[in-house]
Amino acid sequence: MLPSQGREASSILVPRSMIFKALFLLIIIAALGFVGYRFGVFNEVLQRLAPQIDKIKPLTTPIPLLPTNTPQPIEKISSSSATINILNAPTTASASAAFTISWYIRNDKIATASSTAIRYGKLSKDKVSLASEYPEKSAIYKGPIPATFSAQLTIVLPGIYYYRAHALINDINVWSPEQVIEVKSATTSATPTP
Repeated sequence: MLPSQGREASSILVPRSMIFKALFLLIIIAALGFVGYRFGVFNEVLQRLAPQIDKIKPLTTPIPLLPTNTPQPIEKISSSSATINILNAPTTASASAAFTISWYIRNDKIATASSTAIRYGKLSKDKVSLASEYPEKSAIYKGPIPATFSAQLTIVLPGIYYYRAHALINDINVWSPEQVIEVKSATTSATPTP
């Protein structure tokens, strides 16, 4: 009987995902067969041409090479144009109490400070070239310049400390002028014992 006569024809329902998988596999099998066929034909052609290939003589005159473009060095930003100024810093602080120093790195062109920090110690330095000349440092920052940076420091021992803001720009050390801060003993209030 036909389906239009009231009876339903039996049909097999196949999920779409299985149909797509089957089509994908058929395409892969067909592609592999085609490649195998082409590869086999290619081998036959090579075997036929092998005797002629052996007769080919190499060129005896060298082929001149075309001049290549020599890469131009990237313009390195001169750090001599970079300067550092201390913007905000206390002249005195209490031992073991946090304080903040802010500095500004100015440069004529946009560049990157690969590191910048406050470097400090108990000895004054007329001239510095290496960051290690000051034994202590704040947290180290990096970023595009010109920009302002801030660091929070806590010095435990009282005394006179000398510091500079330092930045490494294009592998060249740049320093602010040296500043001084006096760290005073923390005051403690003693309560009398009865």
